[in-house]
Amino acid sequence: MSQNDFVFVPITNEFIDLLKINRRLSDRGIELQVDNTTEGITIGTAQISANTVTGFEDSIFLGLDEATLSCNYLENNALGIRFNTAGTHIVKNNSLVNNTVGLSVDGGMAANVNAENNWWGDKLGPEACASCNGIDPGDSGTVDFIPWLTSQPQKSRCGTSFQWSLFLPAITGMGN
Repeated sequence: MSQNDFVFVPITNEFIDLLKINRRLSDRGIELQVDNTTEGITIGTAQISANTVTGFEDSIFLGLDEATLSCNYLENNALGIRFNTAGTHIVKNNSLVNNTVGLSVDGGMAANVNAENNWWGDKLGPEACASCNGIDPGDSGTVDFIPWLTSQPQKSRCGTSFQWSLFLPAITGMGN
């Protein structure tokens, strides 16, 4: 596989059933982690879009160096998005509603997150009220959430009809 090759993983009904089973085994809806140093694998920017995740401890848990999350509906979870990495990430056009915390960076991780243009459950933004989702950048991370959306994004913002997918470009190496 060359550096310009891509892996495209369609999310089928069977995969959705696996996620339902995973709910019983894990408190994470979607979890992506790769240790590039130990495993000898390099993953380009992961793109996670058009998912609806509810009822988990972490709706999306990421341990990747780079990720773009867009057009996801992450609602009624303890944590909407949790970063356990020091990478650079883009989070846009997502709905993060009725989560205890909308977006969190684990302590000690110097993640840089561009979280502009998301719906946080209130037109005044993520820090506007006690019931809003809020943001926890941890002790080393930075999260830019201004400007935010003043209403819930419509799924049409994502373009025309699409199949739900997880897109992992530029996977190289065979691991150790």
